[in-house]
Amino acid sequence: MADAEPARSEEDAVRVPSADETADSVQRAQRALVEIRTRTAAEERKAAEQRAEQLTRWHTQDQTADHERAAERDASAVGMGIGGPDD
Repeated sequence: MADAEPARSEEDAVRVPSADETADSVQRAQRALVEIRTRTAAEERKAAEQRAEQLTRWHTQDQTADHERAAERDASAVGMGIGGPDD
């Protein structure tokens, strides 16, 4: 029976990594995970900062527009004789 089986090639040989090789692989993987988490946290901080800046811009624009509309209303009311000093 054994004579009928093909001879094993080198690629069929199984090699178990040493404890040091395994420890090195684990350390590289852990460093990669730390780097990914660090990048993700930095990206999330940047996105939050950009969002806060955008909200601040919108708020400022809204306030400016509100003040302009109020000033136009006041000017229109004064021009029509409403709300003037004699009223």
